[in-house]
Amino acid sequence: MKNVLQRVRRIERRTGNGGAWSHETDALIRELLSKQLSLDDPELQAELLDWIESEDRNKFLNLESGETIYALSAKRGNKVYATRKTKKRDRIKTALDGKEFDVPVDGFRNRRWTRLLLVTTNFDRSQFSKEEAWAALRSTPTEGIEYRYNVMNNLNANISKIFGKHGTLTAKEAQSSGYPAPHCIYVLDKPVMVRNT
Repeated sequence: MKNVLQRVRRIERRTGNGGAWSHETDALIRELLSKQLSLDDPELQAELLDWIESEDRNKFLNLESGETIYALSAKRGNKVYATRKTKKRDRIKTALDGKEFDVPVDGFRNRRWTRLLLVTTNFDRSQFSKEEAWAALRSTPTEGIEYRYNVMNNLNANISKIFGKHGTLTAKEAQSSGYPAPHCIYVLDKPVMVRNT
């Protein structure tokens, strides 16, 4: 049996943490919302980039054989995470395949019946700092600090009141300003009339 030499690409780290994330989530949110820390902090950004680039592995032990197996952990941006998201996307594509979601309204050039809506949300910068806007996307509160949260679930509930039952797919992306701009696709059970402007 041949020994195989594996070359490991050495990643230049921006911080001395070796790719580890040193912040507990609720404590970090409290620091950000109380303005002790900012999302614009270069050290925080550097640590986040180091953490994203680090290849964390889960350790599994086979209790019968004693064999140890290491598997790459899913982390936003890596291939394990991308594979999971691709599988989810493919399931949605399969569910939507062959279905008609948009048809013209007889007698109108600029009106259609649709069951598919794309909504991009924005935060009013006079009411939310960047940190407050990101924290507002959480579905549960952080103890010890008052702030608005659960805004996407509230939006979804309002969409239900207006359009009835539906399916939702949300992507929480950032704008170049650093503010979040979540995109939501709503698949409605019943079509609604929309007008092209």
